[in-house]
Amino acid sequence: MFDGANIWLCDTTGKKISKHWMDNQLTTSYSLPSPGESPAALYWDGKNVISADRDSGIIYFHRSTYNLLENDKYQNELLKSKKGKFSGFTADKDGYWVVFDGTGNIYKFSKDKLTRAR
Repeated sequence: MFDGANIWLCDTTGKKISKHWMDNQLTTSYSLPSPGESPAALYWDGKNVISADRDSGIIYFHRSTYNLLENDKYQNELLKSKKGKFSGFTADKDGYWVVFDGTGNIYKFSKDKLTRAR
């Protein structure tokens, strides 16, 4: 994910999300633990990092780019029904677009269809 100045990566194996400078080596600025067990996708909404977790189907809206554990958690019935297959996430002004392994489909749901997760 590109936030306008830096590249962000999610590492499912290491359970980390990292921020990288835009130098020739893409030097790691810092790396933080992911709030979920298997971060699968990142999105930048213009001010916040949003991450999606593959295993739980939870979308995390991070309040701070320096502490990713400060977040609000959300789910959608579509995400809950396809746990373990969540593989891609992006958004536009009207809603969220998600991809699941093995379906051959892209799904869209409106922003008001997210519910707070526990």
